[in-house]
Order: sequence, then structure tokens, then C-alpha cells
Amino acid sequence: AVLDAAEFEGQPGKALKQLLASQLGVTRFRLRIFMDGTEIQDHDLLTPEKIQLVVLDFWPEDAEETNQMNFAAATNNCAA
Repeated sequence: AVLDAAEFEGQPGKALKQLLASQLGVTRFRLRIFMDGTEIQDHDLLTPEKIQLVVLDFWPEDAEETNQMNFAAATNNCAA
């Protein structure tokens, strides 16, 4: 996606993530924005530079882990 840098200059990273999330059809929580190799946090203010966008995949489901979580929830066991 090509965006006008001036539109986001001085805005928090969260604003850019929200716009990109709606355009890409993913949640902003799956997006990471990097500038010069450093991750831009939601509260960081943007500057008009080139950025890199990374869209994270979901971690594959593990049936055994899911069973353990369900059992822990059912038995109110936070240590499991």
C-alpha cells in the first residue's frame, strides 16, 4: 500500500495500524511496523520515512495444548 506520509506525520503508530488493518482485513494486533529496523509501538509518533510492515500469522493450533487449557479452565487451575 502506498500512503501519503504527510497524512501520518506526528500521528501515533496505532493510527497507521488501524488504517492498514481495515485495508488488509486483519486486526491491528497482527501488524508490526518497523522503521530502520526498530519496531514502532502504538504510542510512538510517526515521521515521514520509509517503513516496513509485517503481518503476523496465527500460531497453529496444538490439540494437546488446547485440551490442557480447557481442563485448566474447567477446574479453575491457573497453574496448569
